[in-house]
Amino acid sequence: MASEKDLFVEKIIQTLQANGFPEKKVTLPLEKMYEISESKKLNFNDVLTELAAQGINHEKLSDKILFSQVEQNNQDIHQKIFDRLKGMDPKDMMKNAQSILSSMSPEELQAMQEMYQSMTPSQREELAKRAQEMNP
Repeated sequence: MASEKDLFVEKIIQTLQANGFPEKKVTLPLEKMYEISESKKLNFNDVLTELAAQGINHEKLSDKILFSQVEQNNQDIHQKIFDRLKGMDPKDMMKNAQSILSSMSPEELQAMQEMYQSMTPSQREELAKRAQEMNP
């Protein structure tokens, strides 16, 4: 059975497609998206991370969120990275971070850097917090 987050992600994708995505960039009201997430007891930033894993970029504007398609090359690289890390114990991931990074191609490293740079400051803080929790 699909989780509440999976259902919400699918609903967002359907809404984007109904508005011309992926051929067009689509905006949705930012505050409304946060409100819906909160009503479903979801963290909207986690939802955005899941959308990114599915090749959907976002950019938060003042009162809207702009969704666009990840370039196919970057999407393929992101998928490879997620596939490589999926199922890996988080503590092992942290212990082996240098090894994991050294085994990535230059394109994968560039894609990871671009993904990190596209994160909001709060998403970066959350990522750092999770990394610290994984490696006490």
